[in-house]
Amino acid sequence: YTELSLVKHEASKKQAHIPIRMYLSRALDTVMALKPCFMMSPQTVSQYLPCKGGLFDMLIIDEASQMLPSDAIAAMARSKQVVIVGDKQQLPPTNFFSANLSDLDEDVEDGESILDIADSRLSHKRMLSWHYRARHESLINFSNRNFYDNKLVVFPSSEGRSSNYGIKFIHVENGIYENGINEEEANMLISYLPDIIKTHKDKSIGIVAINQKQAELLREKFDKLMSENSEIAAYVSSWQDKLEEFFIKNLENVQGDERDVIIISFVYGQSLERNGVSGNFGPINKQNGYRRLNVLFSRAKEEIHVFTSMSYEQVKVNAENLPSSNGPSALKNYLYYAANGGMEENENSHETPVNDFEASVGNFLKRKGFNVRYQVGSIGYYIDIVIDSNTGKHIIGIECDGAQYHSSKSARDRDKLRQDQLENLGWKIYRVWSTDWFHNRNLAEQRLLNAVNEAFQNQPIQ
Repeated sequence: YTELSLVKHEASKKQAHIPIRMYLSRALDTVMALKPCFMMSPQTVSQYLPCKGGLFDMLIIDEASQMLPSDAIAAMARSKQVVIVGDKQQLPPTNFFSANLSDLDEDVEDGESILDIADSRLSHKRMLSWHYRARHESLINFSNRNFYDNKLVVFPSSEGRSSNYGIKFIHVENGIYENGINEEEANMLISYLPDIIKTHKDKSIGIVAINQKQAELLREKFDKLMSENSEIAAYVSSWQDKLEEFFIKNLENVQGDERDVIIISFVYGQSLERNGVSGNFGPINKQNGYRRLNVLFSRAKEEIHVFTSMSYEQVKVNAENLPSSNGPSALKNYLYYAANGGMEENENSHETPVNDFEASVGNFLKRKGFNVRYQVGSIGYYIDIVIDSNTGKHIIGIECDGAQYHSSKSARDRDKLRQDQLENLGWKIYRVWSTDWFHNRNLAEQRLLNAVNEAFQNQPIQ
């Protein structure tokens, strides 16, 4: 056979195919011409591809923070150049799947990733700073401030605080943590679930428990609920063949997933043995335990529902033993953040115009009776002027060509990409140019007024 004949012959067969490794060794050039992009796990690269340098022009390693160097080297050896993509603030490689599940709190160990090695030895680095996943800033602001040094550009949601977007906090008063599970917390989560699903039938949903035992308990209770509730079963079925199907997972294997709504069971709480909340939060107590929490906090696109049997005051932080306490500290701070609806101190502190131009536009709108706010957003990106409805929903954003506009390095960022992202988040954006405002004030004011009135008229009826 020529390579092409072999490919055609194998494609015509319904059974008795030759082994994949043999097939690729005999017809690799033709297969790669037909399918020039391969997506494979590190193990399948070694298993199926011939050991030959330069097979691929480029290798892209995704989720590199979770990949051991020993797993990456086989693919790198077969490539001419490599792009290593990952987040050092998320999960490192662990021995999770080889650990005894009954002893997970003690046995999970972190390793060095290919991302760690690349970060320490390669000079060509670039941070992708625009955050796209969260459709409400409260879902990512905590991670941005606590783990990313406010380097992420987070675009504000058009929903403000008037809708179901953001963080919901449910405190389980009688939750007891014992033998790795919290039965009462699981019961309350499952009891809330039908209402959550009914309200979000067109949204993808995922449930994450801090540990494996709680995830298994939740699966058992959910299976029982699904057998008794046809609407729940119909919901799960409707998402089954889609990319974002319903799941119940533990924290260690949720990295890379995203869902519209994420429901979290924090599991830990009062212990009958200790007559209080233990300071042992399993892998969260380890040196990089905060990374696990960062993964957990950043999975949702629209909502997070937090179920916890402990308040932030009950989380013990050993300030004298940093960095081992950075995990418990992040946990404590997030519980405070969630209990306050995703608000931190000094939130929304930029409520004054940054220049005379913005002040002039805002004063004109105030005289027309509109509810005007300045510099709405979070660290990284603020909309110059926003007009809110009486319920707090953002009706229209008004961009002025001031410092925020000129801070972008390219016209494409200023005039196209930023506005595209804002409109993707539901914003109606109108731009006021300073030259028009100061040289042709009457016309500029009339156009602005028309845009604002049109935005109000196009609001959906609640």
